[in-house]
Amino acid sequence: MSGQADNRGPIDAVIEARQFILRDEQGRARALLGIADSGHPAFVLLDEAGMERATLALEENGDAVLGLASAGGVRVLHATVRADGPACVALLDREGAARAGMRVGVDGTAAVDVMDREGRAHAKLTIEPGGAPSLQMRSAGDDLRLLMRASQDGTGVWLGDGEGNVRAAVHVGPNGAAYMELRDEKAIERAALTAAGGGQGLLLRDPRGEVRVALGSVGHGSGASALTLSDGASALRLEPEAAADGRKVAE
Repeated sequence: MSGQADNRGPIDAVIEARQFILRDEQGRARALLGIADSGHPAFVLLDEAGMERATLALEENGDAVLGLASAGGVRVLHATVRADGPACVALLDREGAARAGMRVGVDGTAAVDVMDREGRAHAKLTIEPGGAPSLQMRSAGDDLRLLMRASQDGTGVWLGDGEGNVRAAVHVGPNGAAYMELRDEKAIERAALTAAGGGQGLLLRDPRGEVRVALGSVGHGSGASALTLSDGASALRLEPEAAADGRKVAE
């Protein structure tokens, strides 16, 4: 634009056409506004080489779409607002594969995904409609390997193996009670440690899930404590004996 005033007289209030083409000084098309062959409106910006670099369109199904491309014409960002409300943004690599995405669902769930070249999500950050955040990490085989979640019910961390089984977990409840468990390859709990209300406990289980060792204490320093050993058929319980002055002595 020259910036000089142009006094050509009245300007038409309405101009109607199926397509508008904006050209530069060399006559190259740099912007297109029109109706595509599919019948939906689109606005396209082109670079000096004629590559489409930005596209804004309204598709036949009612979705609004924004696309941004690199100098080579490869689309690297794709944003969509669906006709029914949800929105999503995808970031693509040079081969056109989606590698990261952000979306908001109909129910208000917000999520961010990070994908590999095959489109498999390996990391996902989610905010649920109630505000509870969670983080998932998955292996190349789509097995859940890490889950972290915080809500009104407490905060927890779960670790999984490559077979889809949870092998370790730590959870802190809303009342401050803490719980940790370890599971074997068959997802059977083998060890559990708890701490709540001034007491602590440890459980060790055999491959069938039966308790073989139980160690617990109640109270802050002066509470009772006990150790129980079991072979599955009988149990031996050991606990301190109270002395005359109230102190605990070995039994």
